[in-house]
Amino acid sequence: MNFARRFFAKPRTTRFRAVVFQVHLYAGLAVGVLALAVGLSGSALVFRQEIEAPPRAAGCAGGATLEQARASVAEANPGYRLAGVRFQEGRAWVFHLQPSGKAAKHGRADRHAAVHPCDGKILETREGKTAPVFFWLERLHYDLLADKPGRKVNGAGALLLLLLCLSGLVLWWPGPGLWRQRLGVKTAAGWKRVNWDLHNAAGFWIAGVLAVQSLTGAAFAYPQFFKDGLRSLLGGSKPAEPRIGSAVRPAVDLDAIRLQALAAIPGAQLTQIKLHRENNKPITARLRLPGDWRDNGGNLVHLHPATGEVAAVELFRARGLGARLVEGLDHLHFGRVAASPWVKYPLKVVLFLAGLAPGLLFLTGFLMWRNRVLVKRIRAGNPAVANHHATPALHPSPAYSPDRLRRSETAGV
Repeated sequence: MNFARRFFAKPRTTRFRAVVFQVHLYAGLAVGVLALAVGLSGSALVFRQEIEAPPRAAGCAGGATLEQARASVAEANPGYRLAGVRFQEGRAWVFHLQPSGKAAKHGRADRHAAVHPCDGKILETREGKTAPVFFWLERLHYDLLADKPGRKVNGAGALLLLLLCLSGLVLWWPGPGLWRQRLGVKTAAGWKRVNWDLHNAAGFWIAGVLAVQSLTGAAFAYPQFFKDGLRSLLGGSKPAEPRIGSAVRPAVDLDAIRLQALAAIPGAQLTQIKLHRENNKPITARLRLPGDWRDNGGNLVHLHPATGEVAAVELFRARGLGARLVEGLDHLHFGRVAASPWVKYPLKVVLFLAGLAPGLLFLTGFLMWRNRVLVKRIRAGNPAVANHHATPALHPSPAYSPDRLRRSETAGV
């Protein structure tokens, strides 16, 4: 019987499974606490976009122009320059402001002003990119509160989590006659069996999602490696901004920029206008076309900052598959996709549960390791405890019969 047939029929008899078990055990012990912290913070961030969405803006007969709104925002925020505008259907416009001059020297944070598109009035102004609690959770999730070194450690942990997903699937397979039992939990059994079933069933059902999350998480830590790799394997190139040449003064007519961008890609919806701090860089408009899976689209229109004329157009669907995946890694990680609510929100619920899964798997796995290894070592190191649990040789206890031992091993004892 060759290896594949033997593993398929009787996986527990193969040395390969024994080696994979050791890898799975020690990788889990090594990355468990880190995965717990990153997973919980990730679950808390999944619905941040909905929680911090701009105020709703009901439709109106007329409407303010972007220039009117810009003037109102500039008057209310002296010492700040406009860095961009975000658009979301049925929501207020969000003007992104960056400190300049004395405000920049004093280290002030960026501001985000929500403006009603009907009358141009400012509805709210927020300091910073996000609320303090979400900012802290972001730092924990991405950098373990330790900036770049923490992000590298986090990336290594993500790769270990991927290894746990793959090795866990190998260990999950019990053979052709038992696999259905591994799909659920026998709640009527003892707590050790319930714990063992929960670890196996939860690991099987969530392994695919966790593998994707670990890969996209590792891409945040090692972006250049993953981006170059995806582009090389699947095709595509890095988008390049057109060169404007000599330094010029940026255009101020946002309404003309919006019209030019919409005319450059017919049928698209404008989601963002970005103005660079450097005057010789183009103004970039981002648009979403029907069928784009990124919630803010991946189509770019670069415009000359002085004349407002279109300098270049980049269609998302015209890029290679590798380039499209690179552009959407962060959106895939948090479920920020352009889809109907019937698809988008169930996906986010799955990602929310996936964030809780590492903690559950670490807890159940630790209890299994405690029952199998730790308790036995404690008993071996304490003669009184070992003698108390010893079984007389002439009168073997039914509780420690070979069949019972095999069942106990299955239950994680």
